[in-house]
Amino acid sequence: MNQVGVIARTNKRNGPRPHGSRAKYVVEKCRCEACRTANAEAQRLRTRLKAYGRYNCFVDAEASRKQINFLMLSGMRIKGDISRLTGISWTTLWKIRTKQRTKVTPETERRLMELDPLVTERCGNYVPADEVWETVYRIMECGYSRAFIARKLGYRARALQIGKEKVRRETAERISELYRWALDNPAPVSPESSRSKNAAKRLLINASRKLEERLKRLEGR
Repeated sequence: MNQVGVIARTNKRNGPRPHGSRAKYVVEKCRCEACRTANAEAQRLRTRLKAYGRYNCFVDAEASRKQINFLMLSGMRIKGDISRLTGISWTTLWKIRTKQRTKVTPETERRLMELDPLVTERCGNYVPADEVWETVYRIMECGYSRAFIARKLGYRARALQIGKEKVRRETAERISELYRWALDNPAPVSPESSRSKNAAKRLLINASRKLEERLKRLEGR
């Protein structure tokens, strides 16, 4: 059964944009009640802003470009996440990011600025690898070796099969769960646990440096 106010898709392209948006009305030619209402509200807002002399068709795209870069550094993808969640065409997003488009509408900027990767927890399939590796080193700080962590994650090999640039979100969550377990169950004192702790101290120094570099890039957005 269709939701109230939303009839079956009438657009020929069956695009991914959500119903109840002006983009779906204009670009995909959807004429359901929700899309017609969104278009009418947008037109009324435009008329009011023009009457008060506050209407501006376009704004500089630099803030939007920095926001896209920030979202991507946070683990989101242009096509699979940012475009899907904002309703903005992924080609438009790509042109903004590569400076092919220097102006955007205020609505486009607003949608991008409202997208917070910290609130949208499962927006992307991948997360930055440096934070995941830091969690691995924290587990080693509890006295557990990499081979032990690999076994706990279900790997057949003794080596941890984790990327250096990005890591699947489900893998990152499993490692976080393992870290919480390790905090409550530290490894017994042994030569192996001592080696893991000593290695963790060295590795955490490098991991902290990498995290600081990424945070600087985020702050520079």
